[in-house]
Amino acid sequence: MRIVLLISMFMLVVPAAWAVESAKPVVQVAFMKFPGHAEPDQDGQPVGRTVSLVRRLLEQAGYPYELRILPAARVFVGLQDGAVHLWPGLLNKPDLAPYTLETERDLTQVRINLYHRPGTPAPVWPDSLQGSSLILITNYTYTDRLRRIMDDPGLNITIHRSASHQGAISMLLLGRADYLLEYRSQVEPLLSDFALDELPHIAVDNQPMRLVLSRQTQFAEQLRKDLDRAYDELKAQGVELDPTRL
Repeated sequence: MRIVLLISMFMLVVPAAWAVESAKPVVQVAFMKFPGHAEPDQDGQPVGRTVSLVRRLLEQAGYPYELRILPAARVFVGLQDGAVHLWPGLLNKPDLAPYTLETERDLTQVRINLYHRPGTPAPVWPDSLQGSSLILITNYTYTDRLRRIMDDPGLNITIHRSASHQGAISMLLLGRADYLLEYRSQVEPLLSDFALDELPHIAVDNQPMRLVLSRQTQFAEQLRKDLDRAYDELKAQGVELDPTRL
């Protein structure tokens, strides 16, 4: 009788242990503030097109999650020390490479433009940068190709920085620099603030946006596999997964 009781108790305990062991970890997700894609609502909760996409992918993959909007510097430090598990963005900071890995699926292509003031001639890339002044966004990253051009001593570019996208546009319009190098999706939502339908520009590069994962967790590789699988499953169902089209 005692043996039967012990077996029964074991059968009750083991499934519970399996359930605990198989429970997926809570994914700590960070977003950078991005109009229309990731911004706080009236309660301070992240909302936007990219936020909705990341929620959908994590739910399809079966992971619980917590969402935050953080400054760029805190996102990068969090990826390095493991406080941030996942960030949807452009991984083009070489010093982050040892600490991170990316999903294989591209979420979208992000275009980078060179903007100039209305009424000035369209620049020739990269020749027009010779001896010019250029506005960049503080803590924002650009592609390797663009960095090589900006670092070329032969071009003698003077770099100015702005802590905000709106401030960068203001600097350009006020003539404090010749050009602004900026992501199209950051500029377009702000044009109405300046009573502009368009800010003249030329396209200079594209960069894929992916899910960037911190290697400083025990589950980074599995999370990447699960997210890629979730992407494929949703794609097969006909779900739109490009956040610029949601």
